[in-house]
Amino acid sequence: MNIVSLSLAIYGLINIKKLGDLKIFILLPVLSFIDSFSLILLGQILGNKNNFLFFSEYFQIFFLNLELSIIIIFYFNYIFEIKSKLYYIIPSIITIFFLILNYFSGQNIADDYLPVIVVIEALFVNICFGVLFSLKIKQDKLIISQWANEINKGFFLFVNTTAPYYLIINYWDNQQEILATYLNFIGSIGYIILFYHIYKAIKCYQLN
Repeated sequence: MNIVSLSLAIYGLINIKKLGDLKIFILLPVLSFIDSFSLILLGQILGNKNNFLFFSEYFQIFFLNLELSIIIIFYFNYIFEIKSKLYYIIPSIITIFFLILNYFSGQNIADDYLPVIVVIEALFVNICFGVLFSLKIKQDKLIISQWANEINKGFFLFVNTTAPYYLIINYWDNQQEILATYLNFIGSIGYIILFYHIYKAIKCYQLN
């Protein structure tokens, strides 16, 4: 997955001026690569597991919050046609709040509340996907742009691939490390599917 996320991140950054509404989606492969590379660099190359755990504890809060925010921004902009600059301020405020809470409470917010975040993300995407799909069927005049359709499919396949994986490894807490080792490929597949559809969306956007 590192190669896929890095390739898409580089491609997106090189063509950033041509991406328009798709610029925000390039943050996902960029952050995904940083997340994966930190494990390789800190955990395996440098052999400093404690530093990796410390970095991951705070980075995951930022990553998960931004991921959910991008999903919400996309559906609110495209389906509900609600656009506001507050979309870009609110995630920053929420992220700072959770980082401070994580630091002073001593809890690992990303791990402790991961199942809740995963369920919220999955429910929101599935509901919005259904709404968009039903509108497409009922209203012949509704035109869904190809790039938005690719993003919509990517989010739907992504959450329905990764959500069961994250919920399983969090439910079996005492065997979490073993399950993560053998089932980690499921999470990687989910992100590869998402990045593939983001790439397809970019190509569709550039053709318009």
